Amino acid sequence: MNDSSQHKETLPTDRASATEAGSNPHQVFAIGAATSLVESEPLVLKYGDAFGVFDKNGDISVGHANAEGLYYKDTRHLSTLSVTLHGARPILLSSTLRDDNATMTCDLSNPDLYDREGHLRLEHDRIHVRRSRFLWDAACFERLSVCNFDDQPHRLMLEINFSADFADLFEVRGIRRALELDAHVSELAGEIPSPIDIPAGCRLRARCPLAQPVCAQPVPYREVAPGHFAACHLV
Repeated sequence: MNDSSQHKETLPTDRASATEAGSNPHQVFAIGAATSLVESEPLVLKYGDAFGVFDKNGDISVGHANAEGLYYKDTRHLSTLSVTLHGARPILLSSTLRDDNATMTCDLSNPDLYDREGHLRLEHDRIHVRRSRFLWDAACFERLSVCNFDDQPHRLMLEINFSADFADLFEVRGIRRALELDAHVSELAGEIPSPIDIPAGCRLRARCPLAQPVCAQPVPYREVAPGHFAACHLV
């Protein structure tokens, strides 16, 4: 007589039952995604007297001693730059740099995004962000494109954060000046002009404490000293 029995095993379907299952080798867990494993050497753009050093995401990390930044004539004009999706740093998918260091492209996606109660609001790899950047005529140009690959619409906040320390290239490399002056940069009152509705004349006249009626007229761009140019009626 053959004694046979049937054995049925049910896999856990939620977090609570998975915990109760203990050492079940067939447990299924959701692995959160917040960072990328392919970030390594920085990306460098170069054009004329301007060059930029960025990480693989296209950002500039915070830190005075960090060599990343946007430079023009050996002065760092941009020391911090970051793009976030709903307050989170995007995940790096890939980044490419043209052979002549003229343009760069970074492909990013959203990490797992949670609400205030800790519930998963949006799974990773649903929103694609492409950053395309190049230098031209002493200026840095960037195009941001966002595409939703989910099956439903989403409302997200995309933030661009930036700052400048105007550090000398040798200071960035760790060389201290013989004489250091305490510099204080005053914050301008008011709001940054809208790029959609740019004011006539000087774009900063609504925030400048020295503004005059003439500042509403077209601003001349002239050389105020050998190799130094300014767009201001008052210089």
